[in-house]
Amino acid sequence: MAAPNGNSGPGQGNQELQTWKEIADYLSVTTRTAQAWEQDRGLPVRRLPGGRGRVLAYTHEIDEWKGLAQCSSGNVVSNGRRRAFVAIAATLAAAALLAAWTVWGRSSPAGFRADGRTVVALDSRGKDLWRFPLPVEYHLAVNRHSQPDVQFADIDGDRRNEVFVNAWADEPSEDRNARLICLSSSGSEMWQYSPGRRVRSPVEDFPLPYKTDAFALFRSGPNAPWKVVVSSHQLVLYANEVALLHANTGEKEREYWHSGALNRMLVHDLDGNGRPEIYLGGIHNASKQAVLVALDPSTMDGASVEGNPNYQLAGFAPGVELARVYFPASCHTRKLDQYNFVGYLKPDPDGLEIQIGDPMPGDTFAGFHYFLRSDLTLRTLLEGDNNRGLHNALHRSGFLDHDLTEAEREAKSDIQVVRPGQPAPVSAPPVRP
Repeated sequence: MAAPNGNSGPGQGNQELQTWKEIADYLSVTTRTAQAWEQDRGLPVRRLPGGRGRVLAYTHEIDEWKGLAQCSSGNVVSNGRRRAFVAIAATLAAAALLAAWTVWGRSSPAGFRADGRTVVALDSRGKDLWRFPLPVEYHLAVNRHSQPDVQFADIDGDRRNEVFVNAWADEPSEDRNARLICLSSSGSEMWQYSPGRRVRSPVEDFPLPYKTDAFALFRSGPNAPWKVVVSSHQLVLYANEVALLHANTGEKEREYWHSGALNRMLVHDLDGNGRPEIYLGGIHNASKQAVLVALDPSTMDGASVEGNPNYQLAGFAPGVELARVYFPASCHTRKLDQYNFVGYLKPDPDGLEIQIGDPMPGDTFAGFHYFLRSDLTLRTLLEGDNNRGLHNALHRSGFLDHDLTEAEREAKSDIQVVRPGQPAPVSAPPVRP
């Protein structure tokens, strides 16, 4: 197994530990203790996709975490003395870490609660650490789980979490744009980011305000700086900015623009090269289709290339993406003159799973589960249990003129993968029976 940076692992003599037993043996503790240290004390263990309990750790990272200096290769120590030395050193290191964690754990934000328009940071015991009032006439945004959108990460390496808060204005306007606020571990403001800016297409103008739909914190490698990716769309129309920020300063490093709205986000190393990609799900306005956009954080740039020039955002270089994937809408969605949409994105052992919802009358939808390979081509499509019944009920009610056909079902597999430099669809016709 390759190290996350694509090499054999940094450091002379570095080893991979691929099970909890190997990690526990290296620490000379029980498996349960190692798992508790990972949860409570930040033991550097990576969780891997592809099944429950898959983990990976590197001995040099564990040594740094313990504060132990590795033995010089020139020292000759008997196995018995070596084990005794390691056991004593591990005990002392664990005691030092426990004492340090008593201070760090109680001063590092580990959770939060909302007190009206105030964010209250909580320590690892659930005790109040500090309070941060949001700007006047702003409130906490909610994420896709309908929960307040607050995230944590130790971006400066001091073992205390910084806090990232997504805030929306009560009455959005050009002067009251969305804000992403970074707070230090002690509750002081480090920076704010106001997303979007005025852009144009040949037929539309897209001024502020913008709404921040999703953001994520990530690193491209174990020693790489933290980044923040933020997806925001113009509140009324269809310009969507994807911004890459430096987590410590809030400085925008890159941006990519899409003619639609991208409100689902997943940062994940799908191709296994040790560096995560950015996956964004949402809608594409020109074709009225659900879309998946895949970006490389190190190259993302420009604006999506549109086949319909009326939707082309002006003043940008051609968009640099890994790929875009368009999902066909069903006949009932087309008749409603609506878009199908991305319900969620999540890793699958062999790629990505994407839920696509097709709206129906009465505030319901038919669900389809697309399983994509690492190159984003279709591997499997699973149709929701309710699709046929709902479709045929619409026929009986007179809304549709046909029952669901096999041709329609097969056409749902006709996803369109657009590679770099290719234009987006001009429009997408309804799936015909």
